[in-house]
Amino acid sequence: MLDPAARPVPQDRQLPPHQSKRERVVDHVAAISADLREFVELRIALAKAEVKEKVDDVKANAQKQARPFVFMAIGAFVGLYLIGFTFALLAAGFAWIFGSHEVFAPTFFGILVAWFVLLLGTVIPLFIGKRMMDRNEVEATLKADAPSGEEPAPPTRAEIQDQERTHAQRSAV
Repeated sequence: MLDPAARPVPQDRQLPPHQSKRERVVDHVAAISADLREFVELRIALAKAEVKEKVDDVKANAQKQARPFVFMAIGAFVGLYLIGFTFALLAAGFAWIFGSHEVFAPTFFGILVAWFVLLLGTVIPLFIGKRMMDRNEVEATLKADAPSGEEPAPPTRAEIQDQERTHAQRSAV
């Protein structure tokens, strides 16, 4: 029965007087269930945050990559008008040379001015788009060379010029 030599159970290891073993197990299972539910909810929130971060990165990258093409599309569109004005300039020039000098001179010079404006409207956006594409290429190269997990510093002017020089040398050969 009761062994008088046995040591008493410490107070912190004893059941509260109002709980039985069954109630204590039920409380532990409920606590484990609540902890597990919280863990799963946190994991879901983390997964959502990671997906949102990746989508934002892809979206920002797509916008960054699309900007040069917008400038190039503008240049190409204006270039189509430039082609039309080139034919009109040739027609007015031939009419001025072979025909009436007084009638076609103002028309020729007016079309010539419009032609130069369209030429600038074609070349400038194409140049800007090309520079933006080169800069994106340099940044992508620097990002690939950077240790993983670190965000690379923006490229310096010297790095961009070196990259452009090597790109020009490769395309010239």
